[in-house]
Amino acid sequence: MKALALPPTADGHAVEVLLAEAAALPGVSDLLPRSVRDLARDVGLPLALRLVAACGGTTVYVPRPANAGPDHPLAERIGFRNLAALASARGGETLDIPLGAAIRRAVVRRRIAEEAARGATATELAERWGCSRSSIHRILSGLSR
Repeated sequence: MKALALPPTADGHAVEVLLAEAAALPGVSDLLPRSVRDLARDVGLPLALRLVAACGGTTVYVPRPANAGPDHPLAERIGFRNLAALASARGGETLDIPLGAAIRRAVVRRRIAEEAARGATATELAERWGCSRSSIHRILSGLSR
């Protein structure tokens, strides 16, 4: 089965959509890899999720606080205040940021279930989410267990 991905939003804010929806998932911390749970303990869950959403699948060098200015490239991706908090907690470290595939899958499955509950057919959902009807049925039947 092809990996389901969040379709881009009309305004291009897929990162913000992922953050908002991931934060609302029950037991979201159970879906996080250990490295992200450890990071969330140091900088908080919202910032850890922001890093996964904005930088997932990459390695990020966290500048020391003195070098974490608003013009730093990482500030553009996660915001200056978030960079400052991250630099205070983990400055000088290199972090491997995982993709957060389990979180993304959970968000996509939740959205599929919500759309199905509003009356979308399996064919409509398959077309929208770029997968097969059997994948949609499998997702929906797995959610009811």
